[in-house]
Amino acid sequence: RGEALKIEAEVTASDDLETVELVKNGTLYKAAPSAGTEARVSWEDRASGAPFDFYYLRAVQKDAETAWSSPIWVEPAP
Repeated sequence: RGEALKIEAEVTASDDLETVELVKNGTLYKAAPSAGTEARVSWEDRASGAPFDFYYLRAVQKDAETAWSSPIWVEPAP
């Protein structure tokens, strides 16, 4: 991959958020502590030796309720 992949996401929850986490290929890459019911996540992925990567967000509320996004699959450009 020649250029960095930029990932941006917004989360709106029904209760105050504890963290919003970005997971790549099953590994936690960024945990953003949050305040309130809304959060934004921004991250640049510069390295990947895999034939493809998958990403998803996990949002954890202060009441321990958790939500996951659907995975997003990315193949490197040729």
